[in-house]
Amino acid sequence: MSERGWCPFARQHRGYGREGPFGYPAGKHGQNRPVIFVDHRMAGFKHTLDDDSWRHRNGVSVHFGIGRDGSVDQYISIFDAGWGNGVGRPISRYDRSNPRLAMLETLGTWRAVTMRGYTTYALISESGVNVINTHSISIEHEDEGRDQPWTDAMIDATVRVKRWCLHELARAAMPMTADEHMLVGHHQIDATDRASCPGRHWPRQRILEELVKGGKMPTAEYEELYRRDEEIKTVLALVNTKVEQLQNLMKLVIPLVAKDEPEENAKIKELLAALGGG
Repeated sequence: MSERGWCPFARQHRGYGREGPFGYPAGKHGQNRPVIFVDHRMAGFKHTLDDDSWRHRNGVSVHFGIGRDGSVDQYISIFDAGWGNGVGRPISRYDRSNPRLAMLETLGTWRAVTMRGYTTYALISESGVNVINTHSISIEHEDEGRDQPWTDAMIDATVRVKRWCLHELARAAMPMTADEHMLVGHHQIDATDRASCPGRHWPRQRILEELVKGGKMPTAEYEELYRRDEEIKTVLALVNTKVEQLQNLMKLVIPLVAKDEPEENAKIKELLAALGGG
């Protein structure tokens, strides 16, 4: 059963995904209001990113990791902000030609941050959160550090994930408009340290075409996923009711062992009937 914000066809890493900070440096749970997807390429292998303890030790926080084989893992809810997109340098090369990035710049102030001995910049709001991190969904794509062409399986998977995100945001009354401006590469935020992210083979146009192909979203595929979700919830609610009735029955039965109490026995029969056993 899928919880809101968690993709039902991804392998979910909920343990570390429930910890903060959300939207470094001062974010909180449930604060993400995505208006863009930010695509990344991994400098290594997906199995490393999938290692919860490795991400935790190294301060890595993104929403999804997609393998060259099309495998999908999710590390935090899309309604929580990671901190994989939030710094850039120089400020002059921040991509203001993208209207969504330009809009985000109006929500905060660039502040100098010292990282590993050099100065970079973070766009911080008045409340102290990183504006880009709290308005984006970050997706890493396995590249093995070689800037190689994307596989069809990986492209299909990233399209499927993004389509699900659009659907899930719409269900939460937080729709992200599906157009050419919604898809950003990390290099558009940080043109110096992430100049080759998501790489020269990034199939941006193909991803966009696949996302808008077939008309409106959400698709029937995701409606079916959530229909099954609701059915499971209904069954679980029924099971919980039956368990509660059984507990009440046992409270009556245990004190009456070896006794003959007609009035109490009538209550027992009534509960058995409700449980379908009498």
